[in-house]
Amino acid sequence: MKSLLFFFFLFHLKSSSALSLPSSNNKKIISLERRKAISVLVGVFISGLVFGASAQASIGDSMWRRYGSVDDIPSSAFDKHVTITGIVSKITDGDTLKVQHQPLFRAAASTSLKIRLCAVDAPETAHFGNAGQPLGPVAKAFVAERLPEGRKVKIKLLSRDRYGRAVARITYRTGIFGLCTDDISEALLREGLATVYTGGGAQYDGPKQHWVTIEDRAKAKHIGIWSDPDANDPKAYKKKIRNT
Repeated sequence: MKSLLFFFFLFHLKSSSALSLPSSNNKKIISLERRKAISVLVGVFISGLVFGASAQASIGDSMWRRYGSVDDIPSSAFDKHVTITGIVSKITDGDTLKVQHQPLFRAAASTSLKIRLCAVDAPETAHFGNAGQPLGPVAKAFVAERLPEGRKVKIKLLSRDRYGRAVARITYRTGIFGLCTDDISEALLREGLATVYTGGGAQYDGPKQHWVTIEDRAKAKHIGIWSDPDANDPKAYKKKIRNT
């Protein structure tokens, strides 16, 4: 931006000095009014660039700034549902993972963001001394297969939950030459390895019905959770754990 302003200064200076110089062809002096008009137009153009760059800096901060933790992400990024790029570093369970933020033209952060997948609730794995659900390890392995360590993903930020995690929509390249895109939350629902999350702070990035429709198809096939809902329903499992 400084170079543009410098260019404008040189242009204006050259225009002013050229007013008294005759043309090499017809010896006529260029109109003062014309030169002034051109200078004004250039000034307006550069002012627009300066204003646009300032606006872009505030909107596209996440393109350049590197986030080492969810706490580093400004609230405005969640409010605007900004999409950032990350590198998968760990799959915690079927609906939680860790990614290292990688801004444009910069190396990935050395620390990870904790991500909670939007819209879905996967069967629980064993933790905090509690036994997991039968499909807990299956859902985790399913996500790990599609999002192995080092895989680049797109993270659409939706909210920050009470555990300090970023609730987000995760998409990734798939298919031949990576020409297609898939959504890991949708993939879990399609395979019957998650239910639609309806608890506090639920985020759907659009109509909830979109996710319910995918879930209903898996139910109709009696696959995954829906082959034995009593054993694998995450919501029922959590309620049981709270009551014990």
